[in-house]
Amino acid sequence: SRHADAALAAAPVTVRPGDIALGRARDFLRDTGLDEDIGADDLARVAGMSRYHLCRAFRRAYGLPPHAYRMQLRLKAAKRLLVRYGFDEHPTSG
Repeated sequence: SRHADAALAAAPVTVRPGDIALGRARDFLRDTGLDEDIGADDLARVAGMSRYHLCRAFRRAYGLPPHAYRMQLRLKAAKRLLVRYGFDEHPTSG
């Protein structure tokens, strides 16, 4: 196990330019206020690729296209707010 950890630590990490671009797009989606609209052209500009290429590559990398990823971020934030202010996700009937 110790040898496997050392081998992994020594293995070179290959980062492709597309990975960096997709990371910039993902970070932009996360860091921009959830109440703000982000256009596909704006996101493509941040990533430095065409909007069509960004959408396909983003889906391959993260499992969702950018707009659906953003919607998931909004839903998670809304759930956190509901819990914070005492709304139960599964109310009891009675």
